[in-house]
Amino acid sequence: MSPISHQTKEFSRVGGGIVSVLLLVMAAPALVAVDQAPKPAVVQVDSPPLITSIQQYWDLTPEQKSQPVPLRLECDVTYSDAGWKMLYIQDAGGEGAYVPYGDNLFQFKAGQHIIAIGTILPPSADISFEHATITQQGSSRLVPYSIAGKAMQFRQATRKFVSFEGLVDHFNRYNPTHLQLTLSVEGEPVFAWVQLDPNDQVPDLTNTNVRLEGVYNPKIGPDDRLASLEILVPGLKHLTIVNRLEDDPHFQTPVVPIETLPRLPPDRLVHIVGQVNANQLDNVLGRLEASGTPLTNTTPPSSAVSP
Repeated sequence: MSPISHQTKEFSRVGGGIVSVLLLVMAAPALVAVDQAPKPAVVQVDSPPLITSIQQYWDLTPEQKSQPVPLRLECDVTYSDAGWKMLYIQDAGGEGAYVPYGDNLFQFKAGQHIIAIGTILPPSADISFEHATITQQGSSRLVPYSIAGKAMQFRQATRKFVSFEGLVDHFNRYNPTHLQLTLSVEGEPVFAWVQLDPNDQVPDLTNTNVRLEGVYNPKIGPDDRLASLEILVPGLKHLTIVNRLEDDPHFQTPVVPIETLPRLPPDRLVHIVGQVNANQLDNVLGRLEASGTPLTNTTPPSSAVSP
């Protein structure tokens, strides 16, 4: 074999080696790039704080409510109905809430001042006592919020413990533990449910003006307006007869025939007697002379609204 031929072979090996090394070096970054491909960013969700008020829970983000939320809430029980599984509370900030409590064995009663400590598990749109330990801390000292003159301003009073006066249009013992009232309040119909003990004697409420204290429970229509109003009254002690119509001096004036009303001055106060067959609050004659179904509500109350 000639030297030139030998050198040529040696050069081929060396050259091949150089090429191989260059290829490996050039390929290395590609391999590293595959191994260290960027990972999707992890979205950090703030841990929910310890809830000590109703408004604080409402203010949580949906992401925070998707996690278990710690709870330590001091509040008053404003309405509790074991038969209908209904519980309403109000905290020191004046906010009220409907509270599901599941199989919690605590014996809730209106008028209790309690502390609930536990966890609200998702999903839960509102405060929940399903996984809370309840302890009573005495009796409530809650003062009812007066809605006199503003009974239909539901945004200010929703789920709060309120007081107001109204005229009883109709009353009925719905069952042994519930009294149903239909009232006229500031010219508008209001329905009230009064809790009873089975042995309670219901007073005669015919033609009476009464004062009630209870939870303001509005029903909001799809147009975001007040569709109807219920008041949940936790017992007869929260119902007071103010007076009876027959004791009002205005009803001692002579009775005026209904057919003479169109001929009377519009600002004259009159005493009329008749049977209300339909309720049309914008038309006195219509209320007295129209035929139809009396205004009554036979549907048990429901837990109504989202904050």
